[in-house]
Amino acid sequence: MKYVLTLVYFFLVLSAFGQSLREAAEQLRNGNYVEAEKLLKACESEEGSEVDWFLIAAAVYEKQGLFEQAVDVLKKGYEQNGNRREIAFNLANNLYALDRREEAVEFYGEVLSVDPAYSPAYLNRGNAYLKLGRLSDAVKDYSRVLVLTPDHPQKANIERMISLLTEREIVNEQVTDGGGGKTGSGSTDSHIAEERERRLAEIRKEVEEELAFLDKSKNLQTDNTTLEDYPMNLDIVE
Repeated sequence: MKYVLTLVYFFLVLSAFGQSLREAAEQLRNGNYVEAEKLLKACESEEGSEVDWFLIAAAVYEKQGLFEQAVDVLKKGYEQNGNRREIAFNLANNLYALDRREEAVEFYGEVLSVDPAYSPAYLNRGNAYLKLGRLSDAVKDYSRVLVLTPDHPQKANIERMISLLTEREIVNEQVTDGGGGKTGSGSTDSHIAEERERRLAEIRKEVEEELAFLDKSKNLQTDNTTLEDYPMNLDIVE
């Protein structure tokens, strides 16, 4: 009898916890961040180790641009729940938003260690590699996105990015080795050098434009894998 009562109590607690999360999710969706925080705090001590709790709590901060707080919440969730894709992915995204690129790369790698076919992690890690100046690594990740998701909604932009980065590497090599050939005069050499610098400047500008688009399109919120039963959508852009 004692066991039955304990079991009933356990399910009642879970039910109340789930209701609080649903209400918090609803408040978050409506932009009522203070109310969402209150609901989350009310159930934190009961079932604070739940993955969903950490995802919603982090989203409350993230929606307000409080990425440091979101990172703190997600790191705690990562420590308590291990390498869960949803937590690691959102942690990496928030680190990226803070320009903590090396750490972001690390956690995108954690995501891919548990789900090697998760193309959003490759796309976002490619962006992080690009900002770190690791162009060949960025190209590899962008290419992997297209292999995993041939009909990706940003396919044209990703293909353009790959093309630009490949050309940039070729032009850089030409600048480094002097073009690999002889020219007729110093003025011709100067003209060739100016043309290369001009093209490099154009490529840099185009790369920045493509990256700005991919950054805007990339998901900085939870991927909704474990939150599909809640009445909300935390994605910034579908």
